[in-house]
Amino acid sequence: MKTIYFVTGNSGKVASLQHILEQYGIKVKQEKIELSEIQADDLESVSVYKAKQAFDILKKPVIVDDSGFFIECLNGFPGVYTKYILDTIGINGLMAIMKNKENRNCGFKSVATFINSQGDIRVFNGPYEEGTLAKDIDNEEREEAWSELWKIWIPQGYNQTLSQMLPQVKKERSVSKESHFSKFAEWISENSEI
Repeated sequence: MKTIYFVTGNSGKVASLQHILEQYGIKVKQEKIELSEIQADDLESVSVYKAKQAFDILKKPVIVDDSGFFIECLNGFPGVYTKYILDTIGINGLMAIMKNKENRNCGFKSVATFINSQGDIRVFNGPYEEGTLAKDIDNEEREEAWSELWKIWIPQGYNQTLSQMLPQVKKERSVSKESHFSKFAEWISENSEI
């Protein structure tokens, strides 16, 4: 069985990718490695930089995932700085900033960078997933949550936060043909070289 090493501390993301790749007989193994994150204005640059670091350390096929949370009325903030914001002020701080804001449009953008065993780099961009910011933080604790943002983000077309949704609804959303992971899975299924 082929194995890809997903460099992340987020087991929810690993489970999502494994769910998509298992149909192709590919195993996803989580690797928790501290990687430095460059300060850049776009997710792709950050993702590629981290993937190169991971490959230099492991010398194995690696994938990294970078996501940004973009709030319209804050000119896209926190965007590429989402992880830093969550690690410092958290969702409570973010909700405090948004307390009296009428425009609550926001969304996610995700990028996955894969480096095969020969060092070849492939980048997979997901679509911008629109939604709105809830007025309050919900109290649902979900084992599969890949971020605390699940408690405040309402995907477009729904009236509940991601953490309030039934597992089946979340599962249907996670296998979108447009997601960066789905695009990667489609590509890897047609390319035998891992």
